[in-house]
Amino acid sequence: MLETLRALGFTVVVSVPDSWLGEVLVRIENTPEMELIRATHEEEALAIACGS
Repeated sequence: MLETLRALGFTVVVSVPDSWLGEVLVRIENTPEMELIRATHEEEALAIACGS
C-alpha cells in the first residue's frame, strides 16, 4: 500500500486512529518524503485533507 501511495505521488496522508492500519501508518511516519497527519475524527480528517 505504501509503495502505491508513493507511486501515485501522495506526500501527505491524513488518518484517524485505527488499529487496522497501524503498521501502515508507522511506515508512513518513517518515510521522509511523506507526512502523516493524525486527526481525532473523520470530520476533522476531511477538513484537513481538503486544505492540503
